[in-house]
Amino acid sequence: MSPKISVSIIVHQQATLALNLLKDLDHFCHTQIEVLVTVNLPETIPFSDKAFKFPITFIGNRYPKGFGANHNQAFNRMQGHFFCIANPDIRLEQDPFGTLMQALESDHIAVAAPRITNAQGHN
Repeated sequence: MSPKISVSIIVHQQATLALNLLKDLDHFCHTQIEVLVTVNLPETIPFSDKAFKFPITFIGNRYPKGFGANHNQAFNRMQGHFFCIANPDIRLEQDPFGTLMQALESDHIAVAAPRITNAQGHN
């Protein structure tokens, strides 16, 4: 069965940060996902593609690319119905995809973005 959501994460020598996000996704996420990790700058990756309950695809660049080029190449390899861009330093406290999926399955919504708050929860 194909994943519902493809999550694209770009690492620029930030694989340890991405590992924390992957652990959060593994712990909280109940939606069928795949993760595409683009290694934009050479580094040792502290996790394997088999370490989580979802598949991980690694994309290695021969030379560094920009934000759009990196996510476009991940988009071209995705298997999911929806595409999610996630920075490697994001941490999750709950499954972000349940409510998001309900909204995106509406005929009136095509794009969603997170609400960014400070530590006190204010915008």
